[in-house]
Amino acid sequence: MIVVYDEYGPVRMIRDKKYKYIHRYYYDRQELYDMENDPGEEHNLINDPAMIDIVLTMRKKLQTWFIQYADPDKDALKEGVTGNGQMDWAGSKGYHQWPEHDTTKGEILSGKAVDNPLANRQK
Repeated sequence: MIVVYDEYGPVRMIRDKKYKYIHRYYYDRQELYDMENDPGEEHNLINDPAMIDIVLTMRKKLQTWFIQYADPDKDALKEGVTGNGQMDWAGSKGYHQWPEHDTTKGEILSGKAVDNPLANRQK
């Protein structure tokens, strides 16, 4: 079975073939979608009492995965959402891997990818 995990700031998501669960850590607005019957994500099932076991299972899988694999120094859960989507490396404090897309500066740069300044950091 393929399972996808993702995060964007304090929002984390788990998706398998049947369901997609979104957990917002500092907001009380979680989401659960049945991706087979609602691929457009129009009907949030999070408050459906019949889905409580699915919600708890997905939440546990999500938390377990991030506890095991997230690097505490680069944990996006601790960072704010800047509007740059997946453009910044987590833990980089705004350093852009694609500087031409830096919407915080409103400028277009060379279009060349730059080296990750965190890649060779000594631990």
